[in-house]
Amino acid sequence: MNPRLLVCLESSQVLNMPLAKLCDLVAYGEFLYKPTKVELDALQCIGHRYQISGLLLACTDQGYITINPPDVLLALDDDSLDRVPMLSDRTALQRVVWAVGII
Repeated sequence: MNPRLLVCLESSQVLNMPLAKLCDLVAYGEFLYKPTKVELDALQCIGHRYQISGLLLACTDQGYITINPPDVLLALDDDSLDRVPMLSDRTALQRVVWAVGII
């Protein structure tokens, strides 16, 4: 069974979810995240200046981002960061990336 078909998170779910539960979900494996228009616009503005933003853009298809935790961890490590630069810490996408970084 493909894990990414099991979990599809939206912004409101992520923002209302306890951090421990979010960490449990992202530790499970690949999943889909439905970013807001603001988050997508911010990623496009950031572009490929960072590995993490380039990865998230490359994994965006039909309005969803496929989040593969090992790939996100590698991109964060390559950038020596724990979050997406220039993306507000108040966004659900930043919270998802941060949760992946701490699992």
